[in-house]
Amino acid sequence: MQALDPLSIPLRGKNLIQASAGTGKTWTISLLYLRLILEQLLTVDKILVVTYTRAATDELRSRIRARLKEAVAAYEQPELATDEYQALLESYPADTERLWYLQRALLSFDEAAVFTIHSFCQRVLQQHAFEVGIPFESELVASEADLQLQLTDQFWQQRLVRPNALDAVVLSSSGITPEKLLQEVAEFIGRPYLKIVSTQRITEAEFITLQERYAGLLEQARTLWTQDKTEILKLLNDKEALSQTSYGTAKIQKIVATWTAVLAGKLAADQQDLLAKLGANSLKNATKSKQTTPKHRFFELIDELLESFAALVEVQSLVLEQLRYDLLGWLREQLPERKRMKGQLTFDDLLVNLQNALQNRPSLAAQVAEQYQVALIDEFQDTDPIQYDVFERIYQNTEGQVYYVGDPKQAIYSFRGADIYTYLQAANSVQRAQRYTLARNFRSQPKLLAAFNLLYARSNDPFRNSKSIDYETVSSGGTVTSALDCEPVLAPLRIWDFQGDPEQEATLGEVQTAVAQAVANDIARLLLQGQQGLASIEGQALSSGDFAVLVRSHRQGRLIKEALQACGIASVQKSPLGIFQTEEAAELRLVLIAIAEPSQISKLRRALVTELMGGTAETLVTLDANPQLFDNELEDFFRWQYLWQKQGFMRMFRDWLDRRAVRARLLAYVDGERRLTNLLHLAELIHVETRKQAPSMQTTLRWLQRRAAEQTGEEHQLRLESDENLVQIVTIHKSKGLQYKIVYCPFLWNDQEREINKDWFAWYDTLEKQSCLQASRFNLEAAKEARRAEERSENLRLLYVAITRAQYHCTIVNMSAPVTYKSFSYDTALAWLLFGHLPGSESILCTIGKPDKVALRQQLMQQALQTLVAESAGAISYEPLPLEQEAIRYQAASSQQTFQCREFKQALVEIQRVGSFSSLTQGAHDEKPDYDRPASIELYSAAPLQLDLTTFPSGSRAGICLHSMLQQADFQQPLAEQVETVILRSLKGQGFSTELKDAALNLLQPALLTPLSPLENFSLSRLSKQDRLDELEFYFPVNKLNQGTLKTFLAFLPEDESWQPIEEAIQRLRFDDLSGYMKGYIDLVFRWEGKYYIVDYKSNWLGDEEDAYASQHLMQSMADSHYYLQYLIYCVALHRYLKQRLANYSWDEHFGGVFYLFLRGMHPNKANQGVFFHKPALELIDALDRVMSV
Repeated sequence: MQALDPLSIPLRGKNLIQASAGTGKTWTISLLYLRLILEQLLTVDKILVVTYTRAATDELRSRIRARLKEAVAAYEQPELATDEYQALLESYPADTERLWYLQRALLSFDEAAVFTIHSFCQRVLQQHAFEVGIPFESELVASEADLQLQLTDQFWQQRLVRPNALDAVVLSSSGITPEKLLQEVAEFIGRPYLKIVSTQRITEAEFITLQERYAGLLEQARTLWTQDKTEILKLLNDKEALSQTSYGTAKIQKIVATWTAVLAGKLAADQQDLLAKLGANSLKNATKSKQTTPKHRFFELIDELLESFAALVEVQSLVLEQLRYDLLGWLREQLPERKRMKGQLTFDDLLVNLQNALQNRPSLAAQVAEQYQVALIDEFQDTDPIQYDVFERIYQNTEGQVYYVGDPKQAIYSFRGADIYTYLQAANSVQRAQRYTLARNFRSQPKLLAAFNLLYARSNDPFRNSKSIDYETVSSGGTVTSALDCEPVLAPLRIWDFQGDPEQEATLGEVQTAVAQAVANDIARLLLQGQQGLASIEGQALSSGDFAVLVRSHRQGRLIKEALQACGIASVQKSPLGIFQTEEAAELRLVLIAIAEPSQISKLRRALVTELMGGTAETLVTLDANPQLFDNELEDFFRWQYLWQKQGFMRMFRDWLDRRAVRARLLAYVDGERRLTNLLHLAELIHVETRKQAPSMQTTLRWLQRRAAEQTGEEHQLRLESDENLVQIVTIHKSKGLQYKIVYCPFLWNDQEREINKDWFAWYDTLEKQSCLQASRFNLEAAKEARRAEERSENLRLLYVAITRAQYHCTIVNMSAPVTYKSFSYDTALAWLLFGHLPGSESILCTIGKPDKVALRQQLMQQALQTLVAESAGAISYEPLPLEQEAIRYQAASSQQTFQCREFKQALVEIQRVGSFSSLTQGAHDEKPDYDRPASIELYSAAPLQLDLTTFPSGSRAGICLHSMLQQADFQQPLAEQVETVILRSLKGQGFSTELKDAALNLLQPALLTPLSPLENFSLSRLSKQDRLDELEFYFPVNKLNQGTLKTFLAFLPEDESWQPIEEAIQRLRFDDLSGYMKGYIDLVFRWEGKYYIVDYKSNWLGDEEDAYASQHLMQSMADSHYYLQYLIYCVALHRYLKQRLANYSWDEHFGGVFYLFLRGMHPNKANQGVFFHKPALELIDALDRVMSV
């Protein structure tokens, strides 16, 4: 490829300009722009300049304007022109006409066609709106995520509320939700150019046939088991014939238990291996030599059954693929129509709409080419098939000029949809005579460039893509001539090698920590030398802002940040992530979760040990030892909950900041200003959301979680002036286009090849020359290998971007030592560049291997690095990674600033609130499940000093703990078999002693076995997981609910004498009018014999008397706590739920009633105690439904 001289390149046709890092791409574009005005006398509105980001567009616009100003000055006074403009004047001598064109271009530059790709598309569509048939005015929205979710919900309702046989099997076994389904297809909606690789669809009839075959085989096996169980077990226990390793007594018990579960309809995919032990094939393989294999038709049936089940599992996977495929098609069809109705467009729509318009109206291409006679397209390596097709259609049959400017070595944005193969296609379409490269680098000092050139010259295929991308040797442009001056002298490129301890292998975590500490200490050492006048660049002492550490992930950045903090060095962590993905956002969410539910002790403890709250593990130990201190914490969290509910988020947030001195705590960190700024920024965004949407606490928390998961970076961290003076921790992606005096790349040795575990992924078919969407398991392994090859190549491009950010010095880290992680692979981008050319590279680029292989690898690596240093003439150095035991401390010069803030005096507008049963009866406005909530805060110091292990404690925490056990337990299995997984986990979660496990078992197991009248022969122990909905959350709008209207309808409850306490309680009921939302949680909804029942667990202690839980006392408790109102609200919620979910729903036919189970009074032998039951009349529920409707 020929070197480009921007003053002599012919200005015609289609051109490719390949601009390596630091070679003056923007300078070249601005000079070509100037030549187009001087040579072809074009006006600024005829020259289209396109790039991909707003920041790049602003920079290009600024640089071109500055170039025009300089050119006007040179043409006005040629004798004063610089050497650069003297060369221009020689090619285009100064005259009145040329000066006039330059002056006109400068004066009219506000009209210049310098756009982002999306703003260019938008302008063309608006200018030709009538011809292409789109609205003249459309709202441009940054995200369509909410609309996508709405349409996915609609798809879900149409397809899955009343599913056919195929969809039903997905719903019952995949745990899939609308959100999860959307997440899997969202990134492919706007990429219609992907060829979908899918398999043949399976029909419902085919699936039913498979189901019927499985059911038939299962019934045959069940019959044989029932008839011949004794004989079958005798055959399995034949110790002489069968290997006891596979068919020992304990193993047979597990096999039979699995078979019993299968008979109950519980065969899971992970149980197949165990069940296969009952098959004839497994028995044959386990038969001892010279022994006869046990034979029985039952064993043959098991093999057939498993084969049939495997077919059903395969179908389940295929059905899920079909569901995703159908959703993708639905969204691609519905999204454009829905956005058209709303008058909205997204950035992707602009490109697709313009492409479609150019396809359907060829005359439009000619009009656009006439309007923009020249196109300079910057950062073209980040293009995709749609963008490339747009420009090809505009300029392919015209005399217009196109200049594709980019660098394939810096194509690192595949995760955004950028397609390197499209760039290569475009490059190959340009005639060889019009392909150019920029050969001089103006960023880095000459010896550092020599090091890069040597590094890449050693590899035959440096970017690991069959030489489709090559490294172009660059020379110095002469603008950077000095070097880093320090003691000892550092080579421009330094390679550190972690060589490890021959006696002890290190873990990956230990290696990363050691590398981070070495980097931090090296920066501290250089900064200390800078303070002493011993380290400088161009005569300026080194300062923190001269350093950058480039990382791949936020976690790596955090390691570096912590190591720098240990050295007393302030840093700023920059990444493409937004404010919602910061450490402060994650910790604030933990604190807010605890404020929303302070009675959830595990959540409160997690919040206390965040850096925002300042606690540690020692803090928790102290609180456990001193209940009074824990009481103080509880009271604070309940206070903040109250403030949030009553006076809004910001009032609570300010109180929390002041009470816990959060500002002072954060500012004590070396990066405290950044941390505090992030926290205050987050608070402002949450405040805006709560004022705009008036969400509940739980809704706000879900919003925060959703924003953190989006990872769009839409809300960036606020920029601080002080950030520029700190050590920069930057992701490699974020660093592209930037430069730093001294660069560290500490983790290039650890770009491990990741397992492709996505169900759908994009890849490029090199045979078909087509980008594909893998949407099935057809040809899956070949597709995965192609994707892995693309990732390996992109990792090498990331490496190139990383090291070429350096101006004066770059340190990279290699690892030749073995680690304890045996599947660790040395086949990384850095290893490929350093060692991939060696004859024995296969011994290096592999996993760890045996000890002799480890030693050989380390030897080959060290020899290759020593050879590289010898050939570099001092440009490269190689040394073991320094392993200092202690952090080197650095103290930056301090500065004092005085700040002032304005006082907020505006009145806060009352917002709609969220109501619940608790808010109507206790004024608590709880949004969490009601677990026997006391009237006041349950204090730890009030707990008895001596624990009674025979009786389970009472109170709110105990209620939460018991509810947790019941929610997690399998009712059909004895609780004694679920101690580890259910009982102990719940006890620990609420801070109870594990010694209470027997008390919990003695309380709950009898409750599960107690008959529930009026149902016949029924107790909770007969319920399967499939017939249970635990913790059913509901949330619906309420226009205006007042106590007068509610009491009127409550009077229609039964009037017999036993209900007298409830009638009296209704008269005592008082609450403020509710406008907003009704929210709650139903402990359990279960299905039995076609009817649905509500269950609420109560752990209230009503007394030790024999009849303390008799019906009359239960009725009094129901009245005292207004539980009658609670279950009526639950009935309204379930009534609405069932109307949406069941075809031909009828209250009388489908609703069974309400059970309130007072757990402490339930016993199998006392069926008439501890159980309250009522089925309200439909008229009452309909009336309440209307009262609570908007």
